[in-house]
Amino acid sequence: MTDLDDLRLKAGDALFLDFDGTLAELGPDPDAIRLPEAKIAALDPELVVCLGDSFDDMDASGALSGRDHARLGAIASGRDWLWIAGNHDPLPLTLPGAHQTELRLGPLTFRHAAETDTAPGEVSGHYHPKLRLAAKGRAITRACFLHDSRRLILPAFGAYTGAISRQLKDALND
Repeated sequence: MTDLDDLRLKAGDALFLDFDGTLAELGPDPDAIRLPEAKIAALDPELVVCLGDSFDDMDASGALSGRDHARLGAIASGRDWLWIAGNHDPLPLTLPGAHQTELRLGPLTFRHAAETDTAPGEVSGHYHPKLRLAAKGRAITRACFLHDSRRLILPAFGAYTGAISRQLKDALND
């Protein structure tokens, strides 16, 4: 597994998965990438929801090798796995699991991007929020969660964290 503190990403790099604080290894080619089988096995979730842009490339999921499909199928086996459509990986995906534009689960609605006129309970990704703190002449920037009375926006990992801050401001202030 990749240690988040060791990531050195640049614009255009793609991450395979990001959920529950885990992500796939980065590598120079598909054979170098290891999926987080051990982490998923340890957490043993009943349901995994990927909130879109899991590949951040319209063609990336189609470029996975048969071996990678089999590995992903093994990880998804025995649990519900749901791919929510994102703007970079719209449905349908040729991957194990179900494919939807959003998921309503009790009082929560999981979708890729926050909506301006949403009911309470919305959980989304897409905007990649980050927080910058400065003190004593030093600054630190990290991924963060954003929320208001109606929604929770989850952070992303890597180069795009905070990359859409203007859109986020506009979405929350409409």
